[in-house]
Amino acid sequence: VRSLTALLEDANSGAAEAGRATSADDLVFTNDPEAKKPWRPELVTRRWERLRKRAGLEHVKLHGLRHFVATELLTAGIDLRTVSNRLGHARTSTTLDIYWAWVPAQDEAAAEHLDAVLDQPAGTRE
Repeated sequence: VRSLTALLEDANSGAAEAGRATSADDLVFTNDPEAKKPWRPELVTRRWERLRKRAGLEHVKLHGLRHFVATELLTAGIDLRTVSNRLGHARTSTTLDIYWAWVPAQDEAAAEHLDAVLDQPAGTRE
């Protein structure tokens, strides 16, 4: 969030320097002085390629970050609607279909929970 806030502040100061009023529709990830055109996909890909080489992450593809974000959020227990929205999925079923297989720890946690519940003597569960 701090990084995005800094980008937004930079965009706002750039707009002020250009004598342009900002609007809620302005893009943050843009080189367009009017803040209406997004970065071109090939620009993002080239920047990622340079960054990952410098970081020694040659094996990590840009799209792999999407899988990382999805599985990390799901594993952390973030609700499915929030994860789906963050990924831009219109339906939560899309998120489940694509990413849930990558979250085996959740299945283990479910089994352990059921085991604990079933181990309790009858009538003692709150």
